[in-house]
Amino acid sequence: MKKLISLTLFFITLSLLASEKCTVESANKLILSESSRVRDLKELFTFQVCDQKQTDTFLKHVADYRGTLTSRQLSIQLDSNTIQIKKDLIIVSMDEYLEGALKIKAPLVLKKSNIIGDKIKSFSLNEFDDIQILCDSCNDMGSHTYKVSIQKTDGSLKEFWVKSETVTQLKVLAPLNSRRVDNKTLHARFFDWKTIYTSRPNDFFTDLRQISFFKLSRNLTKNMPLERNALTFVNLVKAGQLATVTMKHGGLSLKTKGIPTRHGKIGDTVSLRNIKTKKIIIGKVIGENLVEVKL
Repeated sequence: MKKLISLTLFFITLSLLASEKCTVESANKLILSESSRVRDLKELFTFQVCDQKQTDTFLKHVADYRGTLTSRQLSIQLDSNTIQIKKDLIIVSMDEYLEGALKIKAPLVLKKSNIIGDKIKSFSLNEFDDIQILCDSCNDMGSHTYKVSIQKTDGSLKEFWVKSETVTQLKVLAPLNSRRVDNKTLHARFFDWKTIYTSRPNDFFTDLRQISFFKLSRNLTKNMPLERNALTFVNLVKAGQLATVTMKHGGLSLKTKGIPTRHGKIGDTVSLRNIKTKKIIIGKVIGENLVEVKL
């Protein structure tokens, strides 16, 4: 008889649990770092009548979601109505939230924002929480560390440190295929454009028109942004090799031929012997076997 009563109570309990939905409660705004692990996000929520599978399903969904999330949207997106949230959630990336709070000015943006030290790499805010973020140099490109203070509505104070990188969007050249150092002049057809975010825009070569003035100083991997230190100038004129000399004076332009007395890279000043007059002239290298002389 006791066994029968126990089984009956067990099935009644199961029935009651089945009739209740998994309910999730949290602050109304979640600021999530891209480096947050799903299992750590659990600390930002209170779960009622939720089994492990429901908890994991909800956390995985939230980790990938950005925008306003309602219970109705949650049911549609999960194709199930067994999980509900007590109030709508505003879920934003930490980069986006801090970018607005710090008034980062375009074309600069924040990337890689992350809470330092804490196990939880994200945080939450209630509607009337007071947050202070101070970073005097965040509109300068580079990595920055700054303090965040949140005065909660219950009187408690939460403080932590955040590290972010202020970067700019940049179109750079990237090789269509891997390339090895071969001492040959580069060509525009070897490259395509690629958009990256960087705090070091001057480190990258972006002038496709001048690529033929260079050769590789190290190997390149396919789609790898082309950095300036991967290039070295080629000798566009060579000692003893005939070059075309353009002589300019005012609006007049004359062409002749000359023999350089030494090698020269783009922009170098070289001396040449005029093949007609045999006189030495001085000019600036402007292209392959091309020298410009201003009279």
